[in-house]
Amino acid sequence: MISLKTAIADDDRYICQQIQECLMQYSTQKDIDIDDPDIYTDCATLYNTDFTQKRYDLVFMDIDFSGGTEPVKHFSLFDTTRERCDNGIALGAHLRNRLGHNYFDIIYVTSFENYAIHTIPNRPAALVQKPVTYEKISNALDDALYYRDISWRVFEFTCNNSPVHVQVSKIRYLNSCGRKIYLQTNETTISFYGKLSEVQKKPCFAHFVPIHKSYVVNPDYIDHISANTVYLQGKAGEQLPISRTYQPLVEKWLMQH
Repeated sequence: MISLKTAIADDDRYICQQIQECLMQYSTQKDIDIDDPDIYTDCATLYNTDFTQKRYDLVFMDIDFSGGTEPVKHFSLFDTTRERCDNGIALGAHLRNRLGHNYFDIIYVTSFENYAIHTIPNRPAALVQKPVTYEKISNALDDALYYRDISWRVFEFTCNNSPVHVQVSKIRYLNSCGRKIYLQTNETTISFYGKLSEVQKKPCFAHFVPIHKSYVVNPDYIDHISANTVYLQGKAGEQLPISRTYQPLVEKWLMQH
């Protein structure tokens, strides 16, 4: 049985209670063991929480901690000191910077749908627009669990007549050149023969984003996106091209995430 340890961060206790009830219902219907969630009603408390001890699998996080009366004034994606960490986006950025992208998942719960694009660098598993309903929470959990599962799967292929196994979560992107495909991780580049269009069909790459006929990118490593370029995280400052043909697909992905 799948087991999940969860937390809820929202300054509205009623919203926290709604999400908690949805989690319990989901646990019963899907036969998933979900612990009673820890509740946080302000950014500071969660900011100071030791995640290495709590070991959350999933955090439901509000974007706006002002009581929902007005939009967030700023999005401190890079300056995540305690003084600036006063909203869910800044808090998410702080936790990602401290713990990485594969340590736990975030589901943002917000009244301000137009701020969804600002959450992209934090790699949320899903976004739920208030008012909270069981259907919305259930769909978000389905997405989170699906991608959580495939992110740990292994891609198997043959290189130089020898079998190779690479954890999908470590793959930054794949690109093709001629008859070869180049698999890029943080540590190395591995090449093998094949067609990128065929490799993309494997279930383990279902969440990767096609940006060009020769490039498919792991969204966990995307830093930001411009009209025709994907900028990846890391000191190398890699930039990958978005072809005009694939721009609608990238825009659709942005809207969904």
